[in-house]
Amino acid sequence: MFKGSLGDALQITVSVSCLTVLLLSSVVYTLFYARTREKSFFSGTLMTLDVAVFVLFEILIMVQGWYGNTVLGRYFHRYEQITIFILYFLLPYFLYTSFPARGLMNGFLKIFMWFGIASGIFFTAVTLVKPELMISVTDASTTPPLTPGDFTRGLEGPMYMFRDIFLAVFIVVSLVYSISYTVKDRGQLKSLMLMLGIVCSMLGGIDDLQYFYTERNFFFNGLRFSRFTFGSTLMMLFFLSAVFIDYFSTHNKLLKSNQSLRLTESRYKLLLEVAEEIVFSLSPELEIISSNQKGEKLFELGDEPVNFLNCIYKSDVESEINNQFIHEQLMNLREPGSRTSFNTYLRDPVTFEPVEYHFRFDCFQAESLELIGRAWPASGSSLSGFVDNERLSLTVDNYVVLVGDVVDRLTSNLKKYLEKSDIMMVKMGLQEMIVNAMEHGNLDVSFDEKTRAQEDGRLFDFMKEKRQNPECRDRKVIIDYSLDDKKVIYRITDMGKGFDYAKIMERVKNEVNQQGLLHGRGILMTSAVFDRMEYNKKGNQVLLVKQLI
Repeated sequence: MFKGSLGDALQITVSVSCLTVLLLSSVVYTLFYARTREKSFFSGTLMTLDVAVFVLFEILIMVQGWYGNTVLGRYFHRYEQITIFILYFLLPYFLYTSFPARGLMNGFLKIFMWFGIASGIFFTAVTLVKPELMISVTDASTTPPLTPGDFTRGLEGPMYMFRDIFLAVFIVVSLVYSISYTVKDRGQLKSLMLMLGIVCSMLGGIDDLQYFYTERNFFFNGLRFSRFTFGSTLMMLFFLSAVFIDYFSTHNKLLKSNQSLRLTESRYKLLLEVAEEIVFSLSPELEIISSNQKGEKLFELGDEPVNFLNCIYKSDVESEINNQFIHEQLMNLREPGSRTSFNTYLRDPVTFEPVEYHFRFDCFQAESLELIGRAWPASGSSLSGFVDNERLSLTVDNYVVLVGDVVDRLTSNLKKYLEKSDIMMVKMGLQEMIVNAMEHGNLDVSFDEKTRAQEDGRLFDFMKEKRQNPECRDRKVIIDYSLDDKKVIYRITDMGKGFDYAKIMERVKNEVNQQGLLHGRGILMTSAVFDRMEYNKKGNQVLLVKQLI
């Protein structure tokens, strides 16, 4: 039968109300953590449950006092302290996850959190191993109870005072952190809620502590209820408000960003559809992921995935060489920022005839590696049919991305003399020789170095480093070109050290084909395209001759 006074009824009403609020708050935290997996909701759940357990012990202590179960009440009083020790870690952990700082403050908060773990473990161990040093179950507290429920507390040992000191330190440090955070946050509502919550907890703890030593309360003296329970509950409500203010503010920003992204995406799609170019993207395996309408028609895209290499026009003779060349160029694009360009032929979906297109690919890294491709029909000069002979000399820097445009210029007047398929093969051979002159000649990249860079996925950065090398950065590729009605001649010269042509050819035959390397076949392919291919003695110049009649 209840034997408590009106003060006891008030005290348990306050405690039960606080427990109800805390349990509801922990449910809200848990639901949002399950939905978002945000650490702030996880730490909020742990901290709210810890304070709720503390309040539950307060209620059990009072109930044991009403029914005269003094010893059991003192045991509850002893184990109530463990919830405070856990708070040593949870309070800085909550601040660290929910209100992270930068720089020195962030480092300080990490130290504060680990200090909380260490001190919490220490005090918990003392309570379990030497419980009389914390709370006695045989002797009553020296603080006289005002009512039967106030309380069945045991005599506080010397560690109890240290518990109070450590709790005060953690609350004061948290308050200083919250004030600093509020100043840096320029007084935003979420940071103000954080600071007010810690102030409430601190005031409640101070009022309980000073009653323990003076037997008086600052607030509502004569009414016995745990001010720390009430203050901690208010703190958790303020914390909950702060976390959700931050959450909904971020959520609203994301909604606005998503709306802006959707609008931008719709504009982007519109631009793609009206663009004259074919725009598409490839996976690392060279499958076409997406394309504008022009690309969908040209590549004949459907429900099944389509590999880009299968869309290239193939004749009976050149298909394997052509595909190998393009496959090598695209597989080299494995680092964000790398790019390449080349010309090749696609089959027109209406006439089924080969049409030459200029392709440019850029490598991007979003959620995964992606190649963004653009293509447009290769334009030919209307004067090319009137050119009987031509001589030209080009000096080119060591940028592979320039090679496609250079090759276009060097073959722009061959349409009068060669079929499209033959011109395509000439372009492929020229591109291989110019790239070799840049990489293996001017940049002094060995066969093994390029193989390792490709295997490590850093070819783009490796070539950039080579271009910046003082020994290589001023070297150029010189291309002399001559065309008449009988033949076309290309002489490609680099400023490198040269190489042993026969030795390299032997290695290419023995290793490249056997090991399936992505480079090294260029010389073989080029020798099959041109009627004559000769290297000088030094190995830094190659002469290519193609008969036109």
